[in-house]
Amino acid sequence: MEWPRLSRNDPTIEWLLEAADPAVRHLALTDLLDRPAGDPEVRKARGEVATDRRVMDLLGEEHPDARASPAATRSSAASTDGWCRWSS
Repeated sequence: MEWPRLSRNDPTIEWLLEAADPAVRHLALTDLLDRPAGDPEVRKARGEVATDRRVMDLLGEEHPDARASPAATRSSAASTDGWCRWSS
């Protein structure tokens, strides 16, 4: 089954892009609108995810020094390791 191509003008996409949660914006841009990692909006959302207090708190529980961990230095958005997907 092939899904219809989504548009930024779709009301649901607009709502997701306006979300206060940068992770939601990032996923909407990359997974729903197929924007590349180098897209300025994707880069901005990704940077906001990496510094979001909720993400930092979550990473702190699993990795007390998440910024210093080897996985945090990876920049691949295609990583299957959920927590490093958002690291910058």
